[in-house]
Formats: sequence, structure tokens, C-alpha cells
Amino acid sequence: MVYDLALCPKKSVISCLFVLHQSIAYFLEYHKSEILLILFYC
Repeated sequence: MVYDLALCPKKSVISCLFVLHQSIAYFLEYHKSEILLILFYC
């Protein structure tokens, strides 16, 4: 998921950043095992 902050109203930039942060956190949590395996075997 890619968010373009330019599309966000000024007042909701914080909201967009929060959603983006939540998405990144979810992505990392969801793919943690795969990422660790890749790092371990490289």
C-alpha cells in the first residue's frame, strides 16, 4: 500500500501518517518470520 501525502488534506496529514505507520507495523509483524529467515540465510 502506497500513500501519497500530497493527496491528504493538511489537517489529516497526521492521520495519514498514523495509517501509514500502522500499515508498516502490520506488514513487518506479518512478514517478520520471512524477513528473519531471509536475513538469517543471507
